[in-house]
Amino acid sequence: MTSTGSISETDLQGLSQLEILIKLYEGAIGFLQTAVEAMQKEQESVAKPLIERTRRIIQEFKRTLDHESGGDLARQLDDLYDFMLDNLDKGELTGDTAPLSHVVQLLNTLLDGWRNAIPKEG
Repeated sequence: MTSTGSISETDLQGLSQLEILIKLYEGAIGFLQTAVEAMQKEQESVAKPLIERTRRIIQEFKRTLDHESGGDLARQLDDLYDFMLDNLDKGELTGDTAPLSHVVQLLNTLLDGWRNAIPKEG
């Protein structure tokens, strides 16, 4: 990662698609946790760009879903991502950190699932 918390192309070289997905989840979680902390300190100017970065990552997750081969799972993930985006909007508009914290929990749950999908060596 770069000093700004961005993922560089160098960070992604040699990684599988699943490993890249995991890095994106980790980034979204980190951005949103920092945004929650900033909002709790009433630092909206810090929080808003971090919420936007999280929003863009979740939108990318939605955009890359394969509905044709993903079936019900893709539809359920799409609905969950919509729910997350709605909660980001709600938290950003109201200043309430609870919806944002809920998104962090959901992202962590999904991240755990994706981490468990990595084939174990040995």
